Amino acid sequence: MSADNLKLSVQPYQLLKNLQMQMLTAISFAMSIFLLLWLGACSYLVVSYVWYGIVLCQLISTLAFAHYWWSKNFTWLRRTQILFLLLTPLVVQLSIVGAHLSGIVFWSFLAPLAAFLVGEQGKTRIGAWGAAYLATIACAYALVWQQGVSIDLADAQLAQFLMPINFALLSGLVAWSLYYYSQRRTEIEQLRKNQFFDLRTQHDVANSSNQRNLTLINNLLPDRIAHRLLDAPAMIADGHADVTVMFADLVGFSKMSDSLSAQQIVLLLNRLFSGFDAIADLHGLEKIKTIGDAYMCVGGLQAKAGEDYLYQVLLAAEEFNTFISSELSGEFADLELQLHIGIATGAVVAGVIGRIRLTYDVWGKTVNMASRLCDGSRPGQVLLDRTSRQRMEQHFEFEPVPDLTLKGGTQLPAYALLRHKSS
Repeated sequence: MSADNLKLSVQPYQLLKNLQMQMLTAISFAMSIFLLLWLGACSYLVVSYVWYGIVLCQLISTLAFAHYWWSKNFTWLRRTQILFLLLTPLVVQLSIVGAHLSGIVFWSFLAPLAAFLVGEQGKTRIGAWGAAYLATIACAYALVWQQGVSIDLADAQLAQFLMPINFALLSGLVAWSLYYYSQRRTEIEQLRKNQFFDLRTQHDVANSSNQRNLTLINNLLPDRIAHRLLDAPAMIADGHADVTVMFADLVGFSKMSDSLSAQQIVLLLNRLFSGFDAIADLHGLEKIKTIGDAYMCVGGLQAKAGEDYLYQVLLAAEEFNTFISSELSGEFADLELQLHIGIATGAVVAGVIGRIRLTYDVWGKTVNMASRLCDGSRPGQVLLDRTSRQRMEQHFEFEPVPDLTLKGGTQLPAYALLRHKSS
């Protein structure tokens, strides 16, 4: 059967099982045909035989196949039929009066051949069937030797005539079985290889897709949050008792953008915010989001023991101001962009929201204070709440500014960052 006739949707192991079933059926059928031909030959040659031994073998083989179609137990059928192939030639030999050795018993060689072709795996099992075949031959020879005195000249000539015929038929059947099995097995192995490479290609594509998805998720969410979502998808909501939130907003950017093209606006914001990303990452801060021309980051969401994330936030705020003044060059040299920055320290709630476009965000009074301090600061100024100023008094110089008003009328004390004391 050519490879074009193979159904690619069928798994290779099923094709191999079908091949083993075909080989076993073909060999058993050949043995049955041989038995019928032998009955006919005995009648024609006027050879005395006992017919019920041959009929019994045929009946056992037929019942074995009937049992298989009912139970689908191929293992039981395989071993029953191999035993049938092993013993039937000996039974036929014994059914002949005088037990003349005419090559019939050599058909028992189909037993170890079938064991090899139909799945009796392992050298031990195949070797056992081979040893059983040799024992059958020895048994047949022993019977001939024991009854040798009863063999007349005519019987001996008949046995001599039938010996090459049996060898020719048997060797032809063996050769055909091995050739057919080899051809089909090659096709199945090729199909298995093709499926293996197809699966590997699909696996590589899936891995590449997963890697791209992971990279995209990592770009949208912090690494630790992305891994938590991938490992165990569930709602993420974490409370943090003490973090520092910073808002940095471009002063007057909305008015300046009226004179810029869409490409220039995106290019400028990308250059500025990419620089802010690098600075935030350098100081161990976590970028939360950009809101128009405002940039928000937090220190302390994953702070290690003893780490002064508030100090790092203030250093980053100073570097933000330095960076924006040095980055405006070339086509943006005429722009007089400045930042106003607000910083507050306290408790927040952090989590992931949304279904279509996930967003990692932080909420709480501390976030509102940082946003209000940002709105209330002058261009180039960094405003802090009281908690942040008290913790950083030994490192930085501050000056008080008029209180700011929160929603609801609450007054918010504010302090302007002047300089680092070491400088």
